[in-house]
Amino acid sequence: MKIINFDKMQALGNDFVMIDKAQMVNLEDHAGFFRNVSHRTLGVGCDLVVLYSLDAAEIDASFFNADGSEAEICGNAARCLGLLAKIRHPDLKSVLLKTKTRTYVLHMQEDSNISINFGKPTALALSAGVPDPMNLRLSEDLHLNDDLRNKLAQLELRQVSGLSVGNPHLVLLMKHMPSLEQAQYLGSVLESNPLFPAKVNVSFGKIISANSIDLLVFERADGLTSACGSGAVATAIVAKKNNFLKSNEISVIQRGGSLLMHIDADDNCVQIGSAMHVFSGQYKLVAKTVTTKKETDSSKMENSLRKNIVVYTDGACSGNPGPGGWAALVMCDNKKQELCGSEPNTTNNRMEMMAAIAALEYFSTPCTIKLYTDSTYVKNGITKWIHGWLKNNWVSADKKPVKNKDLWLRLLEAAKFHEVSWHWVEGHAGNEFNEQVDKIAKNQCRK
Repeated sequence: MKIINFDKMQALGNDFVMIDKAQMVNLEDHAGFFRNVSHRTLGVGCDLVVLYSLDAAEIDASFFNADGSEAEICGNAARCLGLLAKIRHPDLKSVLLKTKTRTYVLHMQEDSNISINFGKPTALALSAGVPDPMNLRLSEDLHLNDDLRNKLAQLELRQVSGLSVGNPHLVLLMKHMPSLEQAQYLGSVLESNPLFPAKVNVSFGKIISANSIDLLVFERADGLTSACGSGAVATAIVAKKNNFLKSNEISVIQRGGSLLMHIDADDNCVQIGSAMHVFSGQYKLVAKTVTTKKETDSSKMENSLRKNIVVYTDGACSGNPGPGGWAALVMCDNKKQELCGSEPNTTNNRMEMMAAIAALEYFSTPCTIKLYTDSTYVKNGITKWIHGWLKNNWVSADKKPVKNKDLWLRLLEAAKFHEVSWHWVEGHAGNEFNEQVDKIAKNQCRK
């Protein structure tokens, strides 16, 4: 059994598991390890896993999303690394941070505040040349369809810009902020726009005073988060360059808190914000034993039989959209486990999908699962329609963006991990287990 020592840290609600790179030597399946550690119920739980090496003058760091993919930089995680360096070296005043794409300078401020110099923004790597990435056009450059353009028009879009501050950002400045559900939908569609070959973080910003911005960010691989440090930098720079703000000192307000930006005449941006060490811990890995192919095949068969699982799922919504709930009943070896949850403003289809996602994500090892749902939307979507959506870049047969793309991607990823057979069961037809999850989901709506 291998022990991985880690530090749990957070900044503005973004949380991170920090691990010294030396501990990752000889560790197999790094992406799987990152997914397991990041999992909110089966692991430590975090937005990013950060691998680092640290001495008194320099930090070398890599950032990994909850789905196991690598990110270029995370501003909030960078400030946490600065605080970690200060904890290890109390007299430290500044340190270099080397990442996949850039080198940044971190300065230790009073208390737990850390500043990071992001430098100047650069142009994005685009799949097709555009006249001016800082002034993108919805039809000509992004090729958005009428439905998506209308949704953005309702928010009174004022500016669309693409730029890199170490990682790629699409910044949309608008008069009216989208709701969380609108931002989730718009972000999930825009992040995969063909213009951005490596996908893109999507920032929704609203000017609220002469020197402050309200901000929501949809991050690649993570969705909506409580705050995004690099997104705050990108949005502040776009607002300043396009004369929406005159001040050099800009406050960016997010759900997790505020960050202060100082932008000079050459567009260099310094960000100042807090960071916090939450706790230190140990993550235990069970060592794998070496077996012959015959032994491996035999153990797979035994594991498949032992992990033969039956799942019933259901979702409900009061109003559609409105308060929603979901439920899953997991049955294995004569044991039952109820899973459930709720959301204040959602749809029935999203709750049906969340029930299936939660059931599949419940297991940390691959299993053979028979999943029963009374939703033809879920069953047909995951077994039939999704293949066309993937081929057509998430555009449906009627030439509209596929709804609930964020959850379809999550469901697809969860299903790949297991051997799943999908079954439709008629709702309200006397099936004991279907009636049970229906009742639980409806009770969750009332929460």
